[in-house]
Amino acid sequence: MAKAAKAVVSKAVVPAAISLMEPGTGSTRVKTRFIVLYGAPKTQKTGSCSYITGAKWVISDSNAIPTLEALDRLPPDKDIYEVSNLREGRATLGKMLDVCEKSGPEALGCPAVIVDSGTQFVDWQQQDVAKETGQRFMGDVKNNNGWQQFNAEFAAFIDDLGSLSRFITVILVCHAKEKMDLSKGDWAGLNLPPQMALKLGRSANWVLLQTRRSYTAGEDDK
Repeated sequence: MAKAAKAVVSKAVVPAAISLMEPGTGSTRVKTRFIVLYGAPKTQKTGSCSYITGAKWVISDSNAIPTLEALDRLPPDKDIYEVSNLREGRATLGKMLDVCEKSGPEALGCPAVIVDSGTQFVDWQQQDVAKETGQRFMGDVKNNNGWQQFNAEFAAFIDDLGSLSRFITVILVCHAKEKMDLSKGDWAGLNLPPQMALKLGRSANWVLLQTRRSYTAGEDDK
């Protein structure tokens, strides 16, 4: 009976392809994430983020500071950047990005940047654009409803968050719509205009829905 022939394995070494392209520099994004945390009021969104020791906070929501103080987890003043409109928020993010680009993420001196909340920035920006376009509210004047300007400026804010997340983890706190209509898209639950909810859903690494849960006795969280 003839023996089966043994497979011959070639030991020839295949030379590595020589690239004429200059070497890449890698990415810090392997250690960072852009996270959106959203949910109904009083579902501990801010409280959950407050456990990140040493984080820097860009705060627009009027409930954020009282919540952190009630939990006895108020960050030091040097880590709180309170802003009053979208432009101030973007300017603060821009300064952080500039530090990271020039001196590396370590120069920012924190493990994460928390932005609380995206929903408040939406409200402010709609009010500001309505005022700039001579309207009582967005969409009040049909031939100049302001939505194109709003979408362009808020989209740039989302891009700022994404750019900063190349260097350091960024967490954006948002609110959920009172009634979620999932037929309007994967991110319809975010309390944002549809186009911006879609862009944020595409841009973020994780979009996490925070639901109601039991509270620790005496804890007042958001």
